[in-house]
Amino acid sequence: GSYQLPALLTRMAHVSAFSTTAGFLVPVGMLWTGLGGYCLGRSLNREHGGRWGVVGTVGVLLLPDAWYQGLGSFWSSYFLFQQVGIAAPYAVGLMALGWAYGFDALRDRSYTSLGLGLFFVGLSGLFKFPIPLAYGLPMLLYVAVFFDRPSWKWRLGGAVLAGCGYSLAVLLFQRIPGALTVAFSTTGANPNLSALIANCRPALASFYATLFPFGVKHVWIVALGVPVVLLATYGVWVLVALVLAYRKTRDRDPLFVTLFPVVMVCVHLIVALGLAANLGRGDAYELIHKTFVWPYFAVACWLGAQAAGSLRRAATGRSWVLSRTVQAGALGLGLLLVGVMGRNVISRNTKAVEQWAVPVPLGLFSCARWLRENSAEQSVTQLSDNDEYMMLPAFSERRTFVLAYLVSTIRPSDEIFRRQRVLNQILSAGDGAQARQMAHANGIDWLVLTANSHPRWRTDSRHPPAFESQGYAVFQM
Repeated sequence: GSYQLPALLTRMAHVSAFSTTAGFLVPVGMLWTGLGGYCLGRSLNREHGGRWGVVGTVGVLLLPDAWYQGLGSFWSSYFLFQQVGIAAPYAVGLMALGWAYGFDALRDRSYTSLGLGLFFVGLSGLFKFPIPLAYGLPMLLYVAVFFDRPSWKWRLGGAVLAGCGYSLAVLLFQRIPGALTVAFSTTGANPNLSALIANCRPALASFYATLFPFGVKHVWIVALGVPVVLLATYGVWVLVALVLAYRKTRDRDPLFVTLFPVVMVCVHLIVALGLAANLGRGDAYELIHKTFVWPYFAVACWLGAQAAGSLRRAATGRSWVLSRTVQAGALGLGLLLVGVMGRNVISRNTKAVEQWAVPVPLGLFSCARWLRENSAEQSVTQLSDNDEYMMLPAFSERRTFVLAYLVSTIRPSDEIFRRQRVLNQILSAGDGAQARQMAHANGIDWLVLTANSHPRWRTDSRHPPAFESQGYAVFQM
């Protein structure tokens, strides 16, 4: 998916993977997201031309999410997850393209557009499979309800067939070892909401805790968790979107366009509060939380395009002064969002979350660069301390033996604990030969000792370090 082209670029251009990630993978992902917003926004307001597609892009890229509004946590920040989970922008862009073709199919009663829409929704699974897994069936049912070219009997049969086929595919998928858990259950609501609230600012976390008392029965968790999920994910935009959708039911807009954000929000609530936590590969939140970027994208794009269309219709037929005043006010608000929100997104507002302003020790960086230039590509490296920010593998581009990721809500696996015990045994070895013997038995080729790590064999003159910098030392094992 999204990793194949950057990997090819890294190999052919002989640039570092870190540079490719920062200079190609992330910017192209943001560009692809913007293009998806343009396609979806244009399709939502096709009668007004491509300019509303641009407004849809602005809605996606510049409307502040709940975190920037002060109502959410960085755990529910759309912009954070679109930048750290870099496969998601590509999947979301393809989902937007698929829905854009889907809306064209509903308007034109075109089987060709319908086929293209379903194709691009399925194609998004190559980049981030949980997104179409969670939100693919709603599109099938959406089309079955509103695609009026066949008779209602054929559409009803198609809806039943789509539901049965999807259920059968999920059942077969569950037989794959390590597959994502897909099951209706409220047991995933508790860990999902707990992680969301735990990463809020203290005052906000206390407020949400009053809405969501822990320890109650699962059925009440769902009811009490609805306002928490809505406010912490969408902020005020969910209220604006629902009000605008209600007002647009009285306009001439197609019903399938008006109901689009409502359906996406409802499906998001089912996924976040009505599915079991994942027990397969990845962490518990692969399906119940990390897929929220698509419904947020859909709501923000729809809101931008529809709000701009409503402003234009409100100004139509008015006096020249009022019309220009409305347009100037909208332009001024847009420039304000560009100046404030755009800067915060690009800089990630480093004062807000400590994890976004992590210093890189010069010694560690120098050792990683030395390993990249002097070790085999298949080498396995290891830092003596827990490398929770994955700096050594990121800068050296070499595999690491063990590390525990920084997210506290993800419990390390038993294999991680076993490997950490192996690392402690290597560091506790009596001499360099014994340490190398244990490292070799476990496939570790290089060990980097930090300035605070002083095993007894570090000063063994028979096994000197291959490289040293700023108190860090690289040992070939």
